[in-house]
Amino acid sequence: MKWNGISKIYYSNGLLRQEINYKEGLREGYTNEYSLSGKLIEKHYYKDNLREGVSTSYFDDGSLKSKLFYKHNKLHGKAYYYYQSGVCNEEIDYSDGSCDGDYKIFYDNSSLKEIIPYKNNKREGTAKQFKRNGLLISETPYREDFIFGEVKYFYPDGELKSVVTYKEGIKDGPTKIYYKSGSLKENKNHQNNRVEGKVFTYYKSGSLKGEWNYSNGKPHGESKFYYEEGILLGVKNFEDGKDNGPTKVFYKNGNLKEEVEFFPGNKKRNVKKYDIEGKLILPSIDEEKLINTETDNKNTGQIKIKSKNELKGIKKVLIIFTKENLKKIALAAAFIITLYSIVIYLIG
Repeated sequence: MKWNGISKIYYSNGLLRQEINYKEGLREGYTNEYSLSGKLIEKHYYKDNLREGVSTSYFDDGSLKSKLFYKHNKLHGKAYYYYQSGVCNEEIDYSDGSCDGDYKIFYDNSSLKEIIPYKNNKREGTAKQFKRNGLLISETPYREDFIFGEVKYFYPDGELKSVVTYKEGIKDGPTKIYYKSGSLKENKNHQNNRVEGKVFTYYKSGSLKGEWNYSNGKPHGESKFYYEEGILLGVKNFEDGKDNGPTKVFYKNGNLKEEVEFFPGNKKRNVKKYDIEGKLILPSIDEEKLINTETDNKNTGQIKIKSKNELKGIKKVLIIFTKENLKKIALAAAFIITLYSIVIYLIG
């Protein structure tokens, strides 16, 4: 026996759930679906048991939720999805069941938020993102559904912020970052999603600020830094992203200002500091052995370094300041980057 006419299905509370039209056992005409409260929530048209033409869905208040077009049971043409306010949320182009054309997403004020080009259900071409005011956020090129090429990001005012190169969805190639003025801020390369090789940073004026070496996404080897005038400011060494080896800082006149050598574990040794004329003002200090700094004599103001052995068993150590040695003590404390405070607690 083949069904003919209207078939009705009900909820347990007795309200109508579905109305289905049949002809010779096949769906033919409109099929309606209702909510528990009795409101129409979906409406589809069938021909020979296949969806054809317009299908719609609704919010509980009766406002339109979606409007889709079918051909032989496959999405074909424009598909629209709406906010409950009635403003279009998404607009999608379909062809024979596949997304083919532009996929558009809108803000609730109707301004375009994002547009993504598709071909045969894959992203293909340049996608764009926008702010609510219409200014561009980013441009992303796709090939065979992968990010491929130069991705561009923009400042809130629309000026170019950065350009990142991708291959098959991963960062691979040059990356350039810009100041809002348009001058280059940073220039680096990625290999397999990691920073690799030389990294250059720049002042707004365009002069070189820093020159880094990277390996496997981390600083490795010697890095150099410059004053805006182009004079060498400092040299620092890294190993696998951590300080390792000599670090030197220079005055603008070229004289050495500070030098320190780093060892594994971020330990510093041979710490020295010089005045602008090149005179040593902080003698060589081995941080591994340095435990306490105090004046040897209140009258001479001389600095005395106590070793670990000298202070064995002492749990609390004070740094004693006098007018004569205050400057030397302050310089030492500043350079060791606050590793030693007024009261130092030692783990014996």
